[in-house]
Amino acid sequence: MFSPLVSLLLGAAALSLLALLVSARRALGAARHTNTALLGDNARLRAENTQLSHDTVTGVLLRKPWTSAAQAALPALTQPAVLFVDVNKLKPLNDTISHRAGDRLLREIADRLRAQLGERALLGRIGGDEFVALLDLAAYGDWTSMLDSTVDACQVEVAGKVCGAAFGLARLLDLTRRDEETTTSSARADQDASGRLERLMHAADLAMTRAKLRCRRDDLPVALEFYGPADPLVPLRLDHDPQDRARDDVTVRDVLRAET
Repeated sequence: MFSPLVSLLLGAAALSLLALLVSARRALGAARHTNTALLGDNARLRAENTQLSHDTVTGVLLRKPWTSAAQAALPALTQPAVLFVDVNKLKPLNDTISHRAGDRLLREIADRLRAQLGERALLGRIGGDEFVALLDLAAYGDWTSMLDSTVDACQVEVAGKVCGAAFGLARLLDLTRRDEETTTSSARADQDASGRLERLMHAADLAMTRAKLRCRRDDLPVALEFYGPADPLVPLRLDHDPQDRARDDVTVRDVLRAET
């Protein structure tokens, strides 16, 4: 038997321990609640960030996030290239069928580009009917066959209409070769990743414009052209948006807008 004093001390200690356990349990519950709330907030913020950076129709990156990601990725690529894609017959679908049909066409093209180009490509939607992809051609082996398969896969039938896209590819190698003929080495060395990306986009857009005209002239659903001697030289510094400069000619611009 314990003395009254010892019993009193033991009782007080037991009450203190019980109070500590209750307090710890409450703190643990509060921490769990806070953690759950933080997880919910993080999920919400991730969803909001995805909505801000990705196109809601196709799920690919929007223009500004794509450009930032492409500028960061470009220096590490072995054989950099930009593939410019302009969807054919989107406007007639929107005007004569419905915008739902037009959205379906955009989703089909985006899905097929993803399937063909794979995760190694950085794909974005940079305009109403325009997609762009940053590629490392060294990662594909036979990249010409890959491009042919991609172009063929993008023939899409929507609401009874056979649609497709015009493709233009520009390789940094081709830009460099043409630069060596017309510019100094010091001027070329001054190019940063942002400047190289803009010039690649401009060159790919020039090639795509020729493909678009061929689709119109020969009534083709799809066509692919490569940047080369048939295209104007791309300045080392672009004063305007690379897409705007590629279509300065009024006749070309009118033809591209006059979709049927």
